Amino acid sequence: MQQPIHQLKINTLLLLLIIALISSNSYAGRWLTTDWVVECIDPVNCEPANEVLASQLKKGSVWLKGLGFEGPASFSNLELGEPELTHWIANISDEKVSQLGVDFTGRYDTDEELIWLTSNHYFNVGASGSTHDDPYYKLDNLNTVVGVHELFHAVQNSSEYHLPFDEKHRWIREGTAVAVQLDYAIEVETDTDALYMRRDHTRPLDQPFELMDNYLTAGFWIFVGNHLGARPRTVYLHEMFQNELLDKDTGIAGVDDFLKPHGGMYKIFPLYMAKVPFENSFGEPSQWQLKLPPNQKEISKNFNGSVQQIAATASMLTVAHQSELPVEVRIEFVGNDSDLHLIVDKTLQLNQQQPQRNVFVQQVNENMESFEVVVAEVAKNVKLSKNRDFTMKVTLRELQPLPCGFKAEVGSGVPMAGYHEGPARMIGNLMVLSDPKTGWEAHVEIPAKTTGTFKTTFEAVAIKVDRPECPGGCVEYWESDDAQIQITAIDNDRKSGFVEGSFSGIASWKGGGSTGTATPFSVKVDKFRAVKYSVRDKGALQTCNNYWKNR
Repeated sequence: MQQPIHQLKINTLLLLLIIALISSNSYAGRWLTTDWVVECIDPVNCEPANEVLASQLKKGSVWLKGLGFEGPASFSNLELGEPELTHWIANISDEKVSQLGVDFTGRYDTDEELIWLTSNHYFNVGASGSTHDDPYYKLDNLNTVVGVHELFHAVQNSSEYHLPFDEKHRWIREGTAVAVQLDYAIEVETDTDALYMRRDHTRPLDQPFELMDNYLTAGFWIFVGNHLGARPRTVYLHEMFQNELLDKDTGIAGVDDFLKPHGGMYKIFPLYMAKVPFENSFGEPSQWQLKLPPNQKEISKNFNGSVQQIAATASMLTVAHQSELPVEVRIEFVGNDSDLHLIVDKTLQLNQQQPQRNVFVQQVNENMESFEVVVAEVAKNVKLSKNRDFTMKVTLRELQPLPCGFKAEVGSGVPMAGYHEGPARMIGNLMVLSDPKTGWEAHVEIPAKTTGTFKTTFEAVAIKVDRPECPGGCVEYWESDDAQIQITAIDNDRKSGFVEGSFSGIASWKGGGSTGTATPFSVKVDKFRAVKYSVRDKGALQTCNNYWKNR
């Protein structure tokens, strides 16, 4: 049965509408061209800025397309009535851009989907930086490649991405655009010396206080790229922009979700705070001071502070003492610190070797020493991050001499190379070093009261538990008959029965598990205090063993 004429017209219109929708959507997310035309609007004679910027936009498009980014949501020659897309269009208007403020050098209009640039920022307007490897460059130089910044905004506006163009997401939008600018400058425009400044991290990462801090979150995005091993550093943004949680609230949940396979913001943000320079990154640091009074073995003091959510605060801690004994400083939180992260001298205190995280312990090398202390805040569930008050306890205490012991560093090439520590004892001229935790044990012939370089024997026993051929644990012996040992040993306390000193040496080893060929290795014992074994007095040896057993 033939359809009525009016029904055919309706069907035809619907089909044309569907074709039109398919046609328009087919451009979204696709690089149908990488060519650009930049037109002079104000001033009408803007040459050669339009030619230079058109060339930059083309190079930027080729680069971004090659990295897998979606194509831009941008004004093209199709809007001029031409039948086929052959190039994108951008405009130069100094007046239109200046309406945004004196610091702006370009804009991307989301309503028009049109890039606007200026006629006087296509050249390098600042002094060159020292090196592209320095992430904290002067902002002026970055304006050299402002076209790529605005181009990336058009890319961010792709329908394939979840990045709203609202104020809440500006920290992501502008920060990633600056980061892409920097990568472009390094990868493509290698002579621009494009640089940027550092931001104040006492404010939340996703809620900058100053307008420019939105742009200066670039440092975070570059750090993430470096941490992920991305090359170039910002190529991962294509995947991150596809996270559906990114358009919620400030987008921080989407960033956290994207980073979950790498530990999330809970791991990444404190590592970033440990990386940024201490100076000018955390406002004016607080000044903490603690002195160990004469004739006092230990002193503690609490310091109070506060930190905003997904941010950090800094303090300069200065400690002093006049003790002739070595002194140790300990820095730790008082109370719940699960969402706080302690950073001392640019090192995040994870304390994998200890049952408690967020604890810094170190011997004070001078009578007065300063430490850069940073406290960062981010919760395991990033949405639960909040402003927090905290109390930091700092303790100074004298270190009493060890009853005995050693700390050794064994070079590679032998079983169980690495660091070892534990009790040390002398049996005649044979020193026995043993590490109760690793099972490593070494025997070395050391004539007491000897100082100098001489040949000796060196034998070690390494108990290995990770070899499949012996489920109960393997015992490997390795030894050398011609070890060259530099020794400083002093039998300084005959009554107590101790030998103190240090030694280092280079030797070769042979034995179980070796290839049969002598393999060079090195051993360094910074300081030992060995108990002289005595049948009549076993107390010193027992004290020594108990110390390391309970340590």
